[in-house]
Amino acid sequence: MTGGRFSTIVIFLVLTAAAAAAAGEEWRDRIETALAQKDTYEFKEMALGDLVKEIAGDAQINIILDSDAGGVSRSRKITIGLTDVSYESIITWVGRAADLEWVVQDEAVFIAPSERLDEAGRRQLDRRARAMRARAEKTWLPAFREALSKPHKFKLRPRPVAEAAESLEDLLGVNVVVSPEVSDRTTVSLAVSEMSGENIIAWIARKAGIDYAVLNEAVYFAPAGEVRELRIAGLDFSSRGRPWDEVTCQYENAPFREVIKDLSEKSGVEIVLHSEVPDLPPVTFSAGEISLMEALPAITRSTGLNTLVTSEQGIVYISVQRTPREPAAPETPAGEPEGDSVDEPAAPEADVSESD
Repeated sequence: MTGGRFSTIVIFLVLTAAAAAAAGEEWRDRIETALAQKDTYEFKEMALGDLVKEIAGDAQINIILDSDAGGVSRSRKITIGLTDVSYESIITWVGRAADLEWVVQDEAVFIAPSERLDEAGRRQLDRRARAMRARAEKTWLPAFREALSKPHKFKLRPRPVAEAAESLEDLLGVNVVVSPEVSDRTTVSLAVSEMSGENIIAWIARKAGIDYAVLNEAVYFAPAGEVRELRIAGLDFSSRGRPWDEVTCQYENAPFREVIKDLSEKSGVEIVLHSEVPDLPPVTFSAGEISLMEALPAITRSTGLNTLVTSEQGIVYISVQRTPREPAAPETPAGEPEGDSVDEPAAPEADVSESD
């Protein structure tokens, strides 16, 4: 066989394999296209199995709900209302209400408990979360932020949080979802004037003893612990969640205050620095894919300082103190034998307190 004919055959085989692979992945493109389409739903005490079947029919994609053996109850009742949101967000909210995750695999959307997903599925969750975050900035989020920034007069008589959420939807024109973990007996009242929509939301959450996040085309009222996890994961787009946005740090012997200024510009978060140390040491610190709230205490620790980092209404406050020094060991009196040498215990690391 001549070299030319051999090369032609190799190229033909490579192109054939590539074409087959592309054809085999057409179903993925079709599902992703369907997930980007929008719809409106109002589910009230609807069985999870029936709800998933309806969504699959409307989106015209395969959706497979894990079995009872996998820990999924098809009869579990779901109540959720969403207006003009993508199927991607709809499925995500349904999964969140049922404590389930979902991935795209083998020509279907698979909804299951997180522990039932394989390693590839868990990696897909991370990739999808990053992709959804990037899309949000280009699609629904700008209009959502504008809606939450407008001032309103709002009066709410004592009502359960679910009814307060309905009033907020009418007032602000955005979707509001209440976690199933918020008790139906939790009531709240509020009367304000000329207050931004987001601060109205924040006050309702505060008075109800819960918290809120902005994600997946909706405001989400949920217990503080659940919202904190969403912020740590970088999923919360509310003004309070922005301190948990990820930043990249590359500093070599950089002035401390310049580092703080740089991080503020990168994250878009106002950082207020209070320091008991007049001459702050330079910073040498490197990290990627780290939230602002994690980076700040790590940076101050790297300089040998002690710090308190807190977040309130989207503003981050840093209080810097010197690390307490270990008391000096007493001198041995003259003429007294020193005895055996004993190593002193190392001084404990300075405590770093973080809160939001």
